Amino acid sequence: MKITRTSIITGKVSTMDLPITAEQMAKYDSGALVQDAFPHLTADQREFILTGITADEWDRCFGDGNDDDAYLKDAQADLSRYAAHLAKGETDACIAIEQKYGLFGLSPQMVSEELADIAAEFAELNQGEASVS
Repeated sequence: MKITRTSIITGKVSTMDLPITAEQMAKYDSGALVQDAFPHLTADQREFILTGITADEWDRCFGDGNDDDAYLKDAQADLSRYAAHLAKGETDACIAIEQKYGLFGLSPQMVSEELADIAAEFAELNQGEASVS
């Protein structure tokens, strides 16, 4: 059955062909928990039903849990890039950075503050590692 959802992160509309029946969907729509209505689906498929977030989108926004240092380090560079793109009026580049961090829809000031917080977290982690060594 083809299911269409709008991502709660980016607002992107996606369709996924899932191995579910109309009866299972009716059970879910009637209030059953997603894991009870669709026990055979993967966590990624159930997440899509709940939030519209695809596995690729999740990895782009939150990573796979194994690359937190790279994500945090990228935030430092992306903060500088974001400010430069914003000053030049390069909206598409700004939106790409916002989407990467799940910040799309926030004001430019809030995006900058969030990126600065992420970059500060990276600096804090590195400082902690340096003092442990």
